[in-house]
Amino acid sequence: MKNIFAHGHSLFMAALSVIFFSVGALQLSAQSVKVDGRFGKVSDAEVMMEAYPLDTSAVAVVLCENGSIRMSVRSDGALVSTLSYNVRYKILKEDGVRYADFEIPYYWLPELKETVSGINVVSYNNVGGKTVESKMPRNLIFQEIVSDNLRLCKFTAPDVRVGTVIDVQYRVSSDMYWIIDDFYLQKDIPVNEVEYSVMLPDMFQFSKHVRGYVPVGFSESSGSGRFMFMGTSLPFTEITHRYSATDVPAMKKEPYMYNTSQYMSAVSYDLSSFQMPGYLAKTFSTRWQDVDDDLLESSVGKCVRAACPLKDEVNAAKTSSASEEDLIMNICSLVKGKVSWNGDVRLYPDLPGNVLHSASSSNAGINAVIASALNYAGFLVEPVVLKRRSSGLLLEYRPETSAFDTFILRVVTPSGKIHYLDGMSYNGYLDILPVDFLVANARILRKDGMSEWTDITGLCRNSRTYVVNADASEGLVQGKMQIRFTGEDSYAFKTEYKGYDSRDEYISAFESENSVSIDGFDMTGTGGMSSYCSVMFDFEQKGTVAGDMMYVNPFIVRFHSASSFSAPERKYPVDFPYRTTISYVYRLKVPEGYVLEQLPESMAMALDAIGSSVRLVCSGQGAGYVSLRYDFILGRMRGDAADYEYIREYWGYLSRIYDNVIVFRKIQ
Repeated sequence: MKNIFAHGHSLFMAALSVIFFSVGALQLSAQSVKVDGRFGKVSDAEVMMEAYPLDTSAVAVVLCENGSIRMSVRSDGALVSTLSYNVRYKILKEDGVRYADFEIPYYWLPELKETVSGINVVSYNNVGGKTVESKMPRNLIFQEIVSDNLRLCKFTAPDVRVGTVIDVQYRVSSDMYWIIDDFYLQKDIPVNEVEYSVMLPDMFQFSKHVRGYVPVGFSESSGSGRFMFMGTSLPFTEITHRYSATDVPAMKKEPYMYNTSQYMSAVSYDLSSFQMPGYLAKTFSTRWQDVDDDLLESSVGKCVRAACPLKDEVNAAKTSSASEEDLIMNICSLVKGKVSWNGDVRLYPDLPGNVLHSASSSNAGINAVIASALNYAGFLVEPVVLKRRSSGLLLEYRPETSAFDTFILRVVTPSGKIHYLDGMSYNGYLDILPVDFLVANARILRKDGMSEWTDITGLCRNSRTYVVNADASEGLVQGKMQIRFTGEDSYAFKTEYKGYDSRDEYISAFESENSVSIDGFDMTGTGGMSSYCSVMFDFEQKGTVAGDMMYVNPFIVRFHSASSFSAPERKYPVDFPYRTTISYVYRLKVPEGYVLEQLPESMAMALDAIGSSVRLVCSGQGAGYVSLRYDFILGRMRGDAADYEYIREYWGYLSRIYDNVIVFRKIQ
């Protein structure tokens, strides 16, 4: 949700006569596809176009995009901001048809509103060598209520298929004129031409930011005007900033990248004050405490104070639970048994009673019911708001409620222990959260200015431990593998396993990926919420016999692949899922009739840039047993782009470790 401030109802009567003069160069190079960016001016060449010359793999391309922000005066004298926007898409492949769907978020509060108007959508297709237009009827525009304050205007362009050109225009007017949303000059598909203009009276104090890696043209101009305020005619100067870019490449997601938009080229404005000549300034800047207060008064804060709709069930759980942690998890299981997750991740929940009645809800709704139940059971429950990793970075220097998109719960037990939980997943546990929620700057909401930032990236210990005991004969290795997952690794395994349609399908995929045969597959801890899970199975693996030599690869599974970082260069940071440790212990009996000829060389290496280290220790003699121990540590969740060359080299080295073999020689 956007920041909410007291609305100024000053009486403005504007008469703007603009005389522009340039104070900066607008660097606009020629776009690859020549277009007329005005709405409805679609050429036959655009309709006939079959591929975008600068990126022939593109599923769609933005042929032109234009946005402009301007302040104006309503008939009641209130100042409003208006975004005028038009965009034109060309659909090039079947996967690009999804760009026919549009969603425009807007806010609807009792005293402050946004309105979406002037929606026009036309699709252009080549039919029998002629361009045919299809206009979207007004009855295909829908409104969706997301929360008490947020709505979506939704529509779909008509008759869209490969080859279609979609031309769209609309306006968004806002009473919250001091809030200017970020404008993205780059997208996940190529942009042929884009221009963005911001027009502000000179009595506004503001800061502007341009981020990203794409060259952006900029120019500044100004014009004069007058408005009436309290019966006085006051002159002002309107400052216009224009940004432009052409041939903007698509921002494509790379391995270990949770969000692409945070690296896209974009323009942002922050208005701090509004000074009328001879009058007191109106300040728009806010503090995080203001955001906290807004959220605590919303359904986010109300849910922890709401009456519990499951009192009898909670009372029963209190008598049957052996510990505080058991009671928390029993209440979570109770709620999840009555309310299923509908797949949505939201910030604002409905009231617990309504959520329970619906039997299906977003993670926010489930958290609301859990919070009310835990509160009733005697726990201190606090909402913790956060911005998911897939939504981009939270900017602490920009306090706004729209910085957050969901919340989890912080639970303090009567004995003083602290735990974090979320109701979305059935694969987690106390302090084991979805990977998308592992952020360094979540915010604990408290009254009276006591809210605080907290790092929730290291709430639990994450590990994978593999123990292999095996015997070998002529070209065949047979043995037993035991695997134990804890923390986020447990969450990841359970999520992966449940992604398969059946147990047999998972086993088949494991066998194919690791070139082994499996029998006696057994699992524990995967059926419900737990802090760990384990797997055990018998396996059969082929070795290689060449003359008197037998070669055995001790690594049944591989933990890293050089293909993860195959690109020679990278502009963006590397975001790993979580910190973790991997231990792999392998014990093999020397096959009868053979002696040990060669072991993999023991080694150790570290890369401080990501807090990582790896160690391989091998031991064995001519007969008896061969032992190998492999330990890997990843201590940081982010690697800087400046260190990418070292990360890539390190990952390549790790991947080659798994090519090592143990060599046995036949006794003559």
